[in-house]
Amino acid sequence: MSAAPAPAAPTALQLAVPLPHTHPPVQIHLHLTISPCLLLLFLTTAAASPPPPHPPSEGGAASRACTPLGSFVVAMPNPSNPALNPLTTPLYAAPATLDTAARIARALAARTRRQVYVGSAVDLAAPGAAASAQEVLEGIRRVVGCVAAEVQRVDGVTPAL
Repeated sequence: MSAAPAPAAPTALQLAVPLPHTHPPVQIHLHLTISPCLLLLFLTTAAASPPPPHPPSEGGAASRACTPLGSFVVAMPNPSNPALNPLTTPLYAAPATLDTAARIARALAARTRRQVYVGSAVDLAAPGAAASAQEVLEGIRRVVGCVAAEVQRVDGVTPAL
């Protein structure tokens, strides 16, 4: 009797994608976990150059501004008709980041045919980030393209030309 092959272990990657047309340059940092049936992706942004040091204050760390958590969204291919848009549900919604997280999750679920969880603190409409709708879409395309390429690489699939 032969045993069934063991499922592949999840692969965790950390990547950075430059956000186009930003001054100062901004990077979208990705933490991606790829497993055979799902993707787990966390996104945040950071300036390409280090921020100036904080001057000491009386309040210490408590007086510094907190970074918001962002949104957490799940998307899955439509089981009744895969040609339709994937089903998307916010598990935690922060208004400034919900649209970006949902678009990325939906696009990745459609391209990879996997359940996708996206946690995103990326607000592409924030000052210093993408200014126009076209720049926001370009940022989303870069993230989705980068993640899809990594999924194909891990799965051992050659991309179609």
